[in-house]
Amino acid sequence: MKETWGVSQEDSRAAQPMSRHIEEWAERRMRNVAETYVTKVGSNASLQKSDPEHYGPCIEEGGSYQTPRTAENVEKACKEMGVYTMMDNSEQEFFRSLIYRHCDYSTTS
Repeated sequence: MKETWGVSQEDSRAAQPMSRHIEEWAERRMRNVAETYVTKVGSNASLQKSDPEHYGPCIEEGGSYQTPRTAENVEKACKEMGVYTMMDNSEQEFFRSLIYRHCDYSTTS
């Protein structure tokens, strides 16, 4: 009985979209990061609004993206990361938005 329940849990988990798996992984991995990571999402808030190509979430005050977040650069990153070849069509926009918001662009400070 216990084995049957375990198998059913795995089956229901496998049916979840890839985006949900990524969200769960991120929640587990990032749970305690906020305590030790001093840069906040709102750092450079006014610059994020006025110049989003060079300033984004979690960039330190005075820092900026070395590679601008242009549509072309995000598209290039998506291709390099396999978003269009490894993800279902329904998942591609989700991952594209993750790359735009959270991609580890090289930064300068």
